[in-house]
Amino acid sequence: MKKIIGILLNVSGAILILLFMSACAEHPTSQPDTTPFDYTRVVGKRALFLEQDIVLENDSNYPQTSSGIAYYQKGKKGYLGFKMTLPNGSTFWLDNGSLTPPPGTESGSNVTITMTAELDQVSNTLYYSFGPSGCKFDPPAEIYLSWSELNTANANLFLIDENGHHLETYPDGVDKIGSYLILRIPHFSRYAVAYSD
Repeated sequence: MKKIIGILLNVSGAILILLFMSACAEHPTSQPDTTPFDYTRVVGKRALFLEQDIVLENDSNYPQTSSGIAYYQKGKKGYLGFKMTLPNGSTFWLDNGSLTPPPGTESGSNVTITMTAELDQVSNTLYYSFGPSGCKFDPPAEIYLSWSELNTANANLFLIDENGHHLETYPDGVDKIGSYLILRIPHFSRYAVAYSD
């Protein structure tokens, strides 16, 4: 029986070598693919370092909501940081010790933080909301707001005040490849990311 297994392994090994050599003959490694990757066709989710031109389908509907818990550290008298991400790729990062909870929060209790994105297809605008109201961050929390579903190369950022007025503002950074506006925020606000020519 051991002799038969040995023969089968040798035969299968030879077949694999022949298949590999055949594949190398069809796709020689000395001729690299010089076709440039078109990042503008990638939509829905962050996609970097792809080797071929593909379109990623967005598998989510709106509204999208994510939540995370900032756990209180009893010995250090502060909150642990965390990261949460929406299906569209928008992300919220909180550093350890940076959260001051909203007024009225019971001392030592954990804080649940939420992030919601809503898409208005008529105005081609994404609305982002965060909670609970009254949270403060020092150092600032960081958020990446996706605009990939707007099908535009650029996007405008608006701060929405308590009266619902849209005030144009500027992000702290822009990731044009991933279609993200980067914000460093000392407290929660409501934002709109709108189509731009």
